[in-house]
Amino acid sequence: MLRAENIRVIRNGRPILDGVSCEVPAGKVTVILGPNGAGKSTLLRLFAGEYSSDAGQVSLGGRPLSEWRPKDVAKCRAVLPQESSLTFPFRVDEVVLMGRAPHVRGMESAHDHAISMQALQRVDMAGKRERIFPSLSGGEKQRVNLARALAQIWEPVGANELRLTGDAATTGKATRVLLLDEPTSNLDLAHQHSTLREAQRFARDGATVLAILHDLNLALAYADQVILLCDGRIAAAGEIATALTPARIREVFGVECRFMEIAGQGRPFIHVLPMSAETR
Repeated sequence: MLRAENIRVIRNGRPILDGVSCEVPAGKVTVILGPNGAGKSTLLRLFAGEYSSDAGQVSLGGRPLSEWRPKDVAKCRAVLPQESSLTFPFRVDEVVLMGRAPHVRGMESAHDHAISMQALQRVDMAGKRERIFPSLSGGEKQRVNLARALAQIWEPVGANELRLTGDAATTGKATRVLLLDEPTSNLDLAHQHSTLREAQRFARDGATVLAILHDLNLALAYADQVILLCDGRIAAAGEIATALTPARIREVFGVECRFMEIAGQGRPFIHVLPMSAETR
């Protein structure tokens, strides 16, 4: 559903991304991993349409992203940023209802309000729907913004509703795209997992989910595939079981680790070994 081809992004004379090509398929959770400064946020913002590349191309549904009208893309693609800049005294339910804006003609319908409430329930914030958004904690704001993103793409959009520039109809069935920039930041342990379970649910329902994570164990628990970045290049990409190995973790992050398993658990977890005095 999402594709980057030979992407190059230069900032202040330095390549942030250099020759990056990758695919983010529908129906799976894809996680971008890498150390600080690897280019993770830049890649996600390219897919979000916030950045443009100096070379290469980003496409959505087989079409260059530049050919899509922003309002049409907004019907099927939602973005959860790292931080919220909203400071106006909107209520929580009003913030979530903003996610329905691309679908609304005139006033919001009862259907839009119902979707917003369902999204709030998904993130465990329905009981605080009348709170003023700026008064919330950082974690609560993150959950409300996730609900807004979910409300935006709650329902699949038919292919006949999406149009290219010039009103030429797209081909194939449109899917939903959920882009998450560090969605577990500021969240407590329980809500980290509930957030990623919700992303996983959307993926199992056919959506394209792309998230930036820093916790390798969360990636192992919820990701289907990984894009591992290092110094603006792809160090590994593909199914997480084969792309994320102790050797690659040592190469990219500079730490030694072991993969361990717990009886009855489907996926292993990573135990990072203490660094020796010589390694520090």
